[in-house]
Amino acid sequence: QEAFSNGHKIGFNRKTDELIRLAEEQGYQDGYNLVEKNTPYTDDTLQEAYDAEYIIGYNSKLAAIKKEGFNAAYKDNELTIPNKYKNNTEAMAQYTDGFNENSEVAQIKEDAYNDGFWFLLNNKVKAAAPYEHANTLYELHYERGKEEAIRRYKIIAKGSGSTLTLSIVAFHLLKRRRKK
Repeated sequence: QEAFSNGHKIGFNRKTDELIRLAEEQGYQDGYNLVEKNTPYTDDTLQEAYDAEYIIGYNSKLAAIKKEGFNAAYKDNELTIPNKYKNNTEAMAQYTDGFNENSEVAQIKEDAYNDGFWFLLNNKVKAAAPYEHANTLYELHYERGKEEAIRRYKIIAKGSGSTLTLSIVAFHLLKRRRKK
């Protein structure tokens, strides 16, 4: 009878451990998938296991979302929250925080704009090399800088062209006047 009792305890403990493991797995998966917390267990031990892993899974997913937002700042010029996070305010906040915390992006934008503005003096390939991880963003701001430079060059050319014309006319008028 003692052997039966020991065997029963061992079997019961194994089954309980298996149920706890399953509750933990389900809790982690539900938390990671941002499923609304709804503990499906009535047993306190299983409920605690589920709840503890749910929190771990949920926090892991929020950290992954924040990192995704951080990386999106390299690709997107403006913050655009993906549709899959629009139903969850905490996920939207984490994505936004990650996007806004990427301080390197402001420097990339400034450098790309300046490189584009001085495109006549810069080698674009060499200038863009350090920013391969943010190629789309770099290209966008490089082109903006280049467009602004071309706009300004045109204004200067028009201004100097009319000034040059005026100078030539004035020179000829003065030359005629001296001859008289």
